[in-house]
Amino acid sequence: GLLSVTSRSIVRRINAEGPIVFGRGLEITLNFEEAAFEGSGVFLLGAVMEQFLARYVSINSFTETVITSTDRGEIIRWPARIGKRETI
Repeated sequence: GLLSVTSRSIVRRINAEGPIVFGRGLEITLNFEEAAFEGSGVFLLGAVMEQFLARYVSINSFTETVITSTDRGEIIRWPARIGKRETI
């Protein structure tokens, strides 16, 4: 299953037209035990979590989701995803 969730503040260059822009965001690391995911693997749950977390980050920020396992270490690191929260 899911063993741990950690986050840390990061700064990345935001690819946008115009001048060079840097943004602040969160690197969120999800650590899994792969033996609990026979058949489906951790990638599918990681992809769902990556989309979910991006929906709830503030509009001027981003998330960078990383999936790790106890057996293989880092499995995938998704690129920075700008927040998708609806404005009120």
